This record gives sequence, structure tokens and C-alpha cells, in this order.
Amino acid sequence: MDEPSPVTDLQDQPEAPADPESGRWAGRRLADAVNEVFQLALYRGDLRTAAELFSVMERVCKRSQAALRYDNRPTDPLIELARRELQARIAKARR
Repeated sequence: MDEPSPVTDLQDQPEAPADPESGRWAGRRLADAVNEVFQLALYRGDLRTAAELFSVMERVCKRSQAALRYDNRPTDPLIELARRELQARIAKARR
């Protein structure tokens, strides 16, 4: 068999860390990670994915509020900003 080509053949890659807390996501809230992907979907114009991610963001926020017993607390400002951004993009796409 031929030698692997550095151009066309995949090289062995190190495995991802077993513990996500030890890598890139260490110290980050789940909502922050989802928001980052939401923003990427908006940037790429994938409104369907952005809407699905927004739904996930809302559910994460509601669960964290319920866990902390903040039922009467106003919605997270991050959720409100994301809602406005998504609505603006959808309105722009419909024009």
C-alpha cells in the first residue's frame, strides 16, 4: 500500500477530552454555548435552525428559573435580545 499523502489522507487526530469541563467549554454556561451557535445560524442565514436553537434557549432559561424558583423573574435579557434578532431576520427574509 502507498504511503499516506499529507494532502489527501487524514492524519491521526487526538481524541476529544472525555470531560467537557477540561476543554473549550470549561466554565461556560450551557446557554452561552447555545447562544453562540444561534448567532452563527443567524449569520449564515439559516433561520430554521436559528428558530430551533431559540426554542432550546427558552427551555434552558425556563428550567434554570424553575430550579432557582424565580417564577416571577423577568425573562433573561439574552433571550429577549435573541427574540428581537430572530424576529427582525424573519421579517427581512419575508420582504
